[in-house]
Amino acid sequence: GPSPCARSWSSDQVAALDYVFDTLRHVHAIASVNMSLGGASHTSQVDCDEENAATKAAIDNLRSVGIATVIAAGNSGWVNAIDEPGCISSAISVSATNDLDQIPVFASAAAFLSLWAPGVSIRAPLYQGTGYTNASGTSMSTPHVAGAWATLRQASPDASVDEILTALQDTGVPIPDVFAETSRIRVAEAALALLPACSNGLDDDGDDLADVAEDPGCDHPADPSEKSLLLVCDNGLDDDG
Repeated sequence: GPSPCARSWSSDQVAALDYVFDTLRHVHAIASVNMSLGGASHTSQVDCDEENAATKAAIDNLRSVGIATVIAAGNSGWVNAIDEPGCISSAISVSATNDLDQIPVFASAAAFLSLWAPGVSIRAPLYQGTGYTNASGTSMSTPHVAGAWATLRQASPDASVDEILTALQDTGVPIPDVFAETSRIRVAEAALALLPACSNGLDDDGDDLADVAEDPGCDHPADPSEKSLLLVCDNGLDDDG
């Protein structure tokens, strides 16, 4: 019968990442790559990078053009280690929390974990057939972050991988963990954080000229009446003209 899950060599994974960089990004607007998989665990990103040099090079290439490679941290319950390739320093590693923002026993983490995301009893399609089930694991958490990345890039197309990661970390819910002091993502709050402060459309500086927004936030062509909840300066009026 069929294998219970898909398997791949690291060379297959590198080839897939290279295909995204060489081909797919030129025909699709790609914000992130999801990798819900893992191998050997590492307590050090230095060691992880050295042992996964080809994968790191592929991830670095994607990151250089604004594409995040989002990877599961692993389900071994380590408190000071993350599975490869998620342990690579340029990857975005993700571990799991439950609905109460508690850390389940299976969720691996380390001081270099990037983010937490929901990963317990997540409604997901079966790997065989057409039904759905409730699944748990960091492989459930990782798509939350990859999807969030796409949403944030849509809201802020020029945001870099570093900027989006910082926004998610700074605006998320802090998860108390002695080894991994980072946040569980909150997408709406991160989207707001990525928008620079903008003008109110008035002459606040008294130069007889209307103040000019530093970014398209106040006078966005897709939102001429200022109704978007994602725009920091919105008051529901078109006060910037």
